[in-house]
Amino acid sequence: MNTLDNAIVAAGFQIQLEGDEFMKEFVFKADFIGFDGHFPGNPILPAVVQLMAGAIATGEALGTQLVVNGVSRAKFLKQIRPGDRLMVRGILTAKAESIAAAIKMSVDGENASTFQIKLTRQGEQ
Repeated sequence: MNTLDNAIVAAGFQIQLEGDEFMKEFVFKADFIGFDGHFPGNPILPAVVQLMAGAIATGEALGTQLVVNGVSRAKFLKQIRPGDRLMVRGILTAKAESIAAAIKMSVDGENASTFQIKLTRQGEQ
């Protein structure tokens, strides 16, 4: 894991699992490395960090580290600010060689982003 991965993991709380569904909450504080330069004086969480948080939560649900191979149907609907409580909800849609998940993120019950991600276990690329 790199510095950004570690910072995302540190911003997360305990994952909740129920069958093929999972939920994980994140709170990115003002000093979170991902806000650096995005944007000075008006920090918002970059889309790539949202994708990484979805991948990290999916990996925790499966008990392994994953690498993103593809993203589809990505919609970023709400700006996520420092201190916002970001709820990540996912449904595993494939768990064999090709792993896929449908991810929905929200802040205060309001949709923030949705996307489909395809992943592989780290080292299997």
